Amino acid sequence: MTLRLHSLSQRAVRTVAIATLGFLWAPARGQTCQPYWTAVPTWELPEFSDANEHHFQFFAGLSEDGPGLYTTRNVLNAGPAHTYIRRFDGERWHLVSREGLPEDIFFGPLKSLDDGNGTLLYMLGVRVVPGEGQELLPFKQVNGRWQPMPKWFWIGQNLEPLTSGDLGRGTRIYAQMHSYILEWQGSFYNTVGIQTAGGSTLAHLIFFNPGNRPRLYMFGGGWNIGGVIGSFVEYDGFTWQFPGGTPQAAGVHRNCSTVFDWGQGPRLVASGQFQMSSGGTYASLGVFDGTTWTTVGRPIPISPQTTLNGPVCVFNDGRGPAVFMTGSFPDINGIPTKNIARWDGHGWEAVPGGLNYGISHAQENSMVVMNTRRGPTMIVVGRGIGGAAGGYSPRAVQYIGCPNCYADCDLNPGSPKLTANDFLCFLSKFTRKDPYANCDLNASFDAADFQCFLNKFAAGCS
Repeated sequence: MTLRLHSLSQRAVRTVAIATLGFLWAPARGQTCQPYWTAVPTWELPEFSDANEHHFQFFAGLSEDGPGLYTTRNVLNAGPAHTYIRRFDGERWHLVSREGLPEDIFFGPLKSLDDGNGTLLYMLGVRVVPGEGQELLPFKQVNGRWQPMPKWFWIGQNLEPLTSGDLGRGTRIYAQMHSYILEWQGSFYNTVGIQTAGGSTLAHLIFFNPGNRPRLYMFGGGWNIGGVIGSFVEYDGFTWQFPGGTPQAAGVHRNCSTVFDWGQGPRLVASGQFQMSSGGTYASLGVFDGTTWTTVGRPIPISPQTTLNGPVCVFNDGRGPAVFMTGSFPDINGIPTKNIARWDGHGWEAVPGGLNYGISHAQENSMVVMNTRRGPTMIVVGRGIGGAAGGYSPRAVQYIGCPNCYADCDLNPGSPKLTANDFLCFLSKFTRKDPYANCDLNASFDAADFQCFLNKFAAGCS
């Protein structure tokens, strides 16, 4: 059976849909699971209807409620601050309480940090002082209530460099201020770092254990050790040194590194600009074993438009954990891709559907992994990105792994799981060009997507 939708009204399509579902109704046989894209429903945010999406901030990370996508909106009106913060759990948005925050505080950057008492959500509040500019006031959320932090906790207005890890003294927060690395002691910072060669610089910090003890690694800047300058250094809790004893160039932005173990022990994996043995630097994904970097993937050929400045994360889409790398690139190692690729430690492959828009600004993007009612979920945040051939969502899309039930569009908790409402849900997403409705993951939204959905509906859910 073939659906011809171009000449049908939406009402007629609904009629055909319901009739077709009645025809296809059959006991569930269990469909073959295939990961798929769907949009994060930012249009459901009450404060989104009267605002451009660029007025929002998005952050993907952890809090005491678990992983989620957060969005903040500040409405600059006279009188008390009209500010909103919401958390998306993979299915719906929840309003986050402002309890503990002064009325005149606006929401600034968010960060997930662990000071040794569990991962909490931190926020840099902003108060506008007439005639004096902005006053920066950091807070952390504990048991649903915001608690003030010392003013000097959050250095500047950047999301980086702040990170958490354990160097053998317990989990603590580390930060960079001007030319120094600082260790948070609960109410003040201790200086534990070194002075950079070029003065103030913005580093990217990440913890990694190469096998003997955990260490703090820093990318970026010009780090001066004994008069030798390098852009990648490590700190073991006592001394700073160049890994392997030799300066190495590694230009990596925040969110562009992670730790991954594909059976050979954990490795530090990062995307960015790496110095090659043949000379020069190239956009590539590099693996660091504690001593040296090895390039495992890069676009071929390199062009000025190619960038790997998007975030990376480890996600299990049903076939085992793998590194998902984003950016703006048409291929990896000659394998055609669409701005996102999957590397399982053994080989590369394209992610079905891909990202419709490339990610080229690492400072504006992040990724988070969580379990949802749809299935294991990876959320990708970026300015104006879209997933799966034309689907568009302001700044955030979801990639749903296996096991999942694609045909259960409305996630109705009742029985039977699949009803005519699922087709109406699909129709609504098709009208909006939600990437979910690009069922066959081709280059367009068309009648073939309806046929694809009907086949999955008929196969049922195991």
